Amino acid sequence: LDEEFARGDLGRARDLAIASNRHGESAAAITWLGYDAPQSPDGWGTLAVAGGGRAEDGGRSFSGFMGGLAVTNEHADPHMTAIG
Repeated sequence: LDEEFARGDLGRARDLAIASNRHGESAAAITWLGYDAPQSPDGWGTLAVAGGGRAEDGGRSFSGFMGGLAVTNEHADPHMTAIG
């Protein structure tokens, strides 16, 4: 783990978990870390990261994750929101 990840992604996950607590015990925040977005090698947004392969792989993985949450739900009508 690098400093940017710890301050950025984990910080946002912490903030979301704290915010969800304001809505009572039935609310939860889950941070999915299953996708590593491609980074531009020169830091300027070149076309080297424009391919869709990694995004498609990440989408399939995320869909499986969300499906797993749905099938393990013990309540009649889960309300799930994905923010990305």
